[in-house]
Amino acid sequence: ARSAPTGARLLVPVSGGGGVPADDTALCQAAGCDLLTETPEILAWLRSVVGDPSRRFTSATVCCHVYMDGEAHVRASVAMDEIVTGLRASSGGIAVSAAYLGSPAVFSPIPAAAAAASAQARETAPWWQRLLNPAPNSWEPVEAEGGRQLHYNSGFAVVQGPNYALAKSMQMWRAVQLREEGALVSTGMAPSTRTDSMTRSDTMSAVLDGQAHFPPLLSFDAPTASALMASILLHDLSPAASAASAAHPARRKFDNPNEVFAAQAVHAGLWRAAWRLESIGAAVYLLGKTWPTHPAGL
Repeated sequence: ARSAPTGARLLVPVSGGGGVPADDTALCQAAGCDLLTETPEILAWLRSVVGDPSRRFTSATVCCHVYMDGEAHVRASVAMDEIVTGLRASSGGIAVSAAYLGSPAVFSPIPAAAAAASAQARETAPWWQRLLNPAPNSWEPVEAEGGRQLHYNSGFAVVQGPNYALAKSMQMWRAVQLREEGALVSTGMAPSTRTDSMTRSDTMSAVLDGQAHFPPLLSFDAPTASALMASILLHDLSPAASAASAAHPARRKFDNPNEVFAAQAVHAGLWRAAWRLESIGAAVYLLGKTWPTHPAGL
């Protein structure tokens, strides 16, 4: 651990058991751990840090933000889940919260305003989009408790594969369960973003470059999305958070617990788009390859 200029402290696990490295170079070489193979050790280390009386922790937040390609993403999600639940089970009175990045590219309730905007977008869509015979971005609403209609969106796409769908769904299910248990949980929906994992795929990179031809679809640059989601995380963890905390007196009441994902979603237009992204995927890809478009400032 080393003191930052602001007085904050960064605590990192180190390998080798030789104590604190002498300098930053040695620290970088020794720091880190493998989430997939050292899950129990990571949990034990976090318990020792959070439970250390000398550090006087009153709360701790586990940010479950790991992404990995293929089936490793599912295994990483299981490992993160084990750490969150394990740390909460042995917190010793310390409030353990969790943070997740939801994905609009799965199944989720959406605001009624988003469903109405999608319908309006179809009414005003240009003729060339209609020539593609795309599928409407709409589903029949279901009746929630109290008789209110609950709108939803299914953003699943074959190109993302089953591993991504399962991993993200697992994370979002856990977020809902923790929240119902009274834990403080940040569940911000993250937008389509030009991360390294996305742009190194020729297909996904082209899709990101072509989305803007079908407004309001957008894709964000990684620094922009990172700053935006970090701001939402800090808001969720603040004492004045409403939708994020099940115990907070100002908590919004949801007819369906999954509606928390719609409370402050950065869906990058996916929920308000005229057409299901899967049905316009080929056109988006071709436009991204031949006429890439990315609004300035994102």
